[in-house]
Amino acid sequence: MSIQERDYAAAAEAVRNASRLIDEAIMVGDGTIPEELQRYAIPGEPFWDAETQAIKRLAKEGKRTNGVTEVVAMHPIGAHTPNLVRLYVCVDGRMVVTINEDGSRHRNGALVAARLMVRKSDDAWRVQGYETNDDGTLANFQPVSECAEDPA
Repeated sequence: MSIQERDYAAAAEAVRNASRLIDEAIMVGDGTIPEELQRYAIPGEPFWDAETQAIKRLAKEGKRTNGVTEVVAMHPIGAHTPNLVRLYVCVDGRMVVTINEDGSRHRNGALVAARLMVRKSDDAWRVQGYETNDDGTLANFQPVSECAEDPA
């Protein structure tokens, strides 16, 4: 396995682990940020801020989920660099059920995609943030009708 392939695999593992921990925190529903998330996402960076704010907001609204999202597509974007990997990530949350404070349930998950930056930090790959769109806004997770194909 080449260095490039190892870097992409390690970055993809960081994304999957961060996603799993975020899902688990939202399922618990008390707004607690898992300490282990720091192993897979960089505190204070855009991804960390957006995802931890979502965990806290949902808890404050009395919402939690039942079920986990699934990373269904992930592939590198652009050229390999030694300490930064850019990944297209597509996540399926359509089977996730939201449970409201009153116990009512509804399925409102979606198929979403984003372009993530994963940085090697302290010898570990951790999710840093989202790429920006042409207008300067963050290219965070947005609903899609289908996942993009790997251009490779």
